[in-house]
Amino acid sequence: MPNAIKLSDASSLAFHATALLARHRETRISATKMAEMFNASEHTLAKVMHDLVKAGFVDSVRGAGGGFSLIREPKKVTLLEIYEAIDGPLREQHCLLGKPACDGEHCVMQGLMGKLHQELYGYFANTHLDVLAREMNLGDAV
Repeated sequence: MPNAIKLSDASSLAFHATALLARHRETRISATKMAEMFNASEHTLAKVMHDLVKAGFVDSVRGAGGGFSLIREPKKVTLLEIYEAIDGPLREQHCLLGKPACDGEHCVMQGLMGKLHQELYGYFANTHLDVLAREMNLGDAV
């Protein structure tokens, strides 16, 4: 059965990485260091960071003293923007089976999927990166 709400490992890493960079604005952080902190594959994290660079959220400097830094103001970046930069538009999933089993109007879940989507969409659209950065609890391992 598919997830009721699709949050990929990549979007989760993007939330964590951008929150970390927002929390440490004055420091460049390497993909290696972030992968270690998040217990994630460095290869997967590097792909996520590439997408975030391409989307204009972070910049990257190679070499000694290099790494990634946030270039947008955390108070002006929504979680929805980050999610969509990684996974594309947040689409509503109408059926828990992952395929239409009914017409959607007489769902056995009585509209739960739509309510969950609206709740998640609203949260992502109205929550900014600075909130994640404040709530992040990785200590000062940077």
